Amino acid sequence: MGGFNKQALWKDEAAIDAEFERLAPMFRPGVRYICTPDHLIPPEVPYPLFRYFMERLAREIGVR
Repeated sequence: MGGFNKQALWKDEAAIDAEFERLAPMFRPGVRYICTPDHLIPPEVPYPLFRYFMERLAREIGVR
């Protein structure tokens, strides 16, 4: 549970993608992992980047 570097959330989409690539082994079938930022999401995170994170997470776990 956790482990997604929250600092990627206020940089750009490429940083978010890189963090998902770093965590890619955790999204394999059979691995039990709850992807969340490593701390609370700070108010400095722009909404469009947070939305991108949530949409990418949905794709990674097979919701969309």
